[in-house]
Amino acid sequence: RLGSLNVGSGSQFNASGKGYWGGKLKNLPGNGPGAGLAMMGGGYGGAGGKANGVNGMPYGSATAPVEPGSGGGAADDNTRTGGNGGGAIVIESVGAVVLDGSLLADGDNGVGTHAAGGSGGGIYVQCPTIAGVGTLSAKGGLGQGLWGGGGGGGRIALVYDPVQQAAVPN
Repeated sequence: RLGSLNVGSGSQFNASGKGYWGGKLKNLPGNGPGAGLAMMGGGYGGAGGKANGVNGMPYGSATAPVEPGSGGGAADDNTRTGGNGGGAIVIESVGAVVLDGSLLADGDNGVGTHAAGGSGGGIYVQCPTIAGVGTLSAKGGLGQGLWGGGGGGGRIALVYDPVQQAAVPN
């Protein structure tokens, strides 16, 4: 637990591609609870994309997304690897959070024709108040070629005290 946190402009917490691994060998699935099978995108907040077959399915909590994203499936040779899922950023603060920088938990793109993208990861911020003009992103990675499915989006939750937040100047 933090006393308070200030993420300044130009600063970032970057967990992109730090989740479950994508498939790294011919036609192997990704890893994680929402892993995509061969050429299928990883899932987390949403299902991964698919051309045919079984894609990665959603999992985890929408109100406390503290899990990382799942990897996408590899394609039909060892150079066409699935993207890793986004990692998890968890911030619990007893004081104010000021976010003018970035919190990033994006999934990686698939590498090579027909490789699938990893899902976005999780961002969970719990604090009394939050302010700033920063960026939060947990998008899925892109699938490649005709058959590579894109990764599903991740999950983001900001949990704050509505009474205290109402007193924060705009």
